[in-house]
Amino acid sequence: MRAIMQGLTDAEFERLYGTEGSCLAAWVKVRQGAGMPCPRRGNPKSYDYDRRIGCTRCDMRWSITSGTVMADTKLPLTT
Repeated sequence: MRAIMQGLTDAEFERLYGTEGSCLAAWVKVRQGAGMPCPRRGNPKSYDYDRRIGCTRCDMRWSITSGTVMADTKLPLTT
């Protein structure tokens, strides 16, 4: 996420990522670009399901924010 935010003013950031949907799309893009293998099987292929990621092999699902500072929070992504 830091790479996305770099060089943006607060107003630009709010315009681009001010809604839950746009924040979620940015998280998915960054996390899938970095690779999110399945924690259970290590399968690199996954699909997104709202705020969760699912493994195409074993269908395990985990949060898009797991392993980040937002991992255990119930706050909206826009926070």
